Amino acid sequence: MQAESSPEDLFTHRVVKTTIVAALARRIDEAVPGYLFSDRTRVASAAGSISVEPDIVLITASSLRAGLVRLIPKRSSEPRRYVEIEGAADLIVEIVSDSSVVKDTQRLPVAYHRRGVRELWLVDARARELVFAVHHFGPESFLRVEPDADGFCRSDVLGCHVRLDREDSAEGLFRYELSIREP
Repeated sequence: MQAESSPEDLFTHRVVKTTIVAALARRIDEAVPGYLFSDRTRVASAAGSISVEPDIVLITASSLRAGLVRLIPKRSSEPRRYVEIEGAADLIVEIVSDSSVVKDTQRLPVAYHRRGVRELWLVDARARELVFAVHHFGPESFLRVEPDADGFCRSDVLGCHVRLDREDSAEGLFRYELSIREP
């Protein structure tokens, strides 16, 4: 699968991504040792049946140590230089764009499940109603997590509950917040 080449919308894609990355980076520093990647991070399978660049990828240190994922080195003799992640990422976030609706909501979830991705978040901020859906790995496909009464969804990978909110800024643009609540 090829990465899309059209520019990302600033306030229904880029700002959403930045908000999620910032919150996940704090969570990784505090509670879930691992590595967070965004923008042009290649994730592939050993069999070569998938090669994609998700919006956000999280691999935990425990998955790396267990060999569930491995880092593919850059073709050089320099140590600690990597260009790709191979295997089952712990968490992938896809943010839907006008040009990626079918890919993000239909094709990629099937491919990610087949590769053993533990958790998938789908975000669609293009319409009046913000869509934030957390999916856990299930026996046949991903299972959508139902939000609780306060709109929080359980994230098994992060060990907490998460909710994405959007509001209008003073400039009439969108502002987002990823709230994290301990269990």
